Amino acid sequence: MIDRTYASKSAATKWVRGGNEMLKRRILYLLFTMAFLTIFIWGSALGEGLLPKANDIYGEYMPSIEYALGRKPDESYSDEESQVLSWTIVTDEDYYQVGKYFGSSGCTIGNESFSEGILSIPVKRGSSEILFSYNLVDHSFSLTYPKGTRPENNASNSTVVETSIFPSFDSFLVEDMVGGLFVLPSAGNVIGRIPDQETIDNTGCVVQTFEKFSSEDYDMFSSYLQERGCTVENYSTNGSEITINLMMDGFGFSFIYDRENFIGKVLYPPKTKAEAIITPTPKQQTETMPTPKPFEKMYSETECYNIAISYLKKYLKNPSSLEVHSYTSSQNGRTYVFIIDYSAQNGFGGFSREKYYVIVDYDEGKVTSAYSF
Repeated sequence: MIDRTYASKSAATKWVRGGNEMLKRRILYLLFTMAFLTIFIWGSALGEGLLPKANDIYGEYMPSIEYALGRKPDESYSDEESQVLSWTIVTDEDYYQVGKYFGSSGCTIGNESFSEGILSIPVKRGSSEILFSYNLVDHSFSLTYPKGTRPENNASNSTVVETSIFPSFDSFLVEDMVGGLFVLPSAGNVIGRIPDQETIDNTGCVVQTFEKFSSEDYDMFSSYLQERGCTVENYSTNGSEITINLMMDGFGFSFIYDRENFIGKVLYPPKTKAEAIITPTPKQQTETMPTPKPFEKMYSETECYNIAISYLKKYLKNPSSLEVHSYTSSQNGRTYVFIIDYSAQNGFGGFSREKYYVIVDYDEGKVTSAYSF
């Protein structure tokens, strides 16, 4: 007789055991799947880069003149905002060679500019931009790499470009550039004679000296300078001499006039030269130009400051109590502007501290505007 109870228990035991094995296999499959997904996700993250890219840290590589000319820069300078590399003793042929190399490196250029003898050209590749400069006066190159860019560390030619992407620099040479030197006005073209003496001082300036330089000569030279687009930067006096620092197209030079001995001197610094004297007769003063005022009516900055102080004292309760802590000065047109930080005794016996704004006309030596604040 068959024991059906035992048979049922045995079948149930087998079913449970079979179920456990199936459950184990399912758990193992689930664990394997989870592990695979974890490894896949981790690997994908590594592929995208958990760490910042090197270019994000050091900047995008941009072409360097080093690989165009085959020589390292002569100078290098860097700060938090940019890195500047410079090459000296370069030629016009080097300029075009660099333009070809940049073109071969996949670069384009932006709008170029020319100022003070320096040709500046933005060089672009992708979203990055550097600045190339060619100094036509001292014949030097410079490359400025702003933050986010860096010089390449090997040649980056991809295609050969036979034509330079740079513009012809001849189109940027102004008529006042001759032989790499900027030509500045000469007093000789006003008074119709060559200088009585031409020397070089200890700063390297060429000094043209004109004797018997009358006040009329001075007036005509002043008008001539105005015609040529010169401006006065500043001036100072020392006895009978006045030294006037002038500027023309970014190049500075000086004129010294001894009004007692009637001697005029024009100083031309390095990188500049005096124009050729071709005027056979004295140049007549241009009627459309305002007649310059004589030097005798000009007041120095120190004299104007003293005028401002005297003017201030007139309005103080006790002028002798004036104490100037500091002051600033600036030149605006034909005036000096002073801001004076001072303290003085007030009407109650104490001291008050204020600032005084005063404008002094340096031709007339008079205060034209003043107030405290």
